[in-house]
Amino acid sequence: MSIRKLKRYGWRNWELFHISNRNKGIGEAMKVVTLEQVNNAWGNANFGLKAEDRIAYLKQALDKVNRDYRNGWTMTQILMELNLLTKKRRRLTKRGLFNLANL
Repeated sequence: MSIRKLKRYGWRNWELFHISNRNKGIGEAMKVVTLEQVNNAWGNANFGLKAEDRIAYLKQALDKVNRDYRNGWTMTQILMELNLLTKKRRRLTKRGLFNLANL
């Protein structure tokens, strides 16, 4: 990608483009989160009672983290349990970026 495109679209968009266009069969980091994994991580949280809503909440939470906003404690713990968020710095992992582009 050229420097002009990087300046125009930004580094984060380039990372999303680069990760989403890789071979999707590589390792654990390049797998989309399944509904069963989301339900296990969700546990007894008191929001997102429908399974379809949980995926939408997850997508919204990943988008917020990507834009440097914060989520609530419960959503942060769900993202960490799914290995979409780093534990120390609260940044998206490679798996988190991949799921943000493909959910």
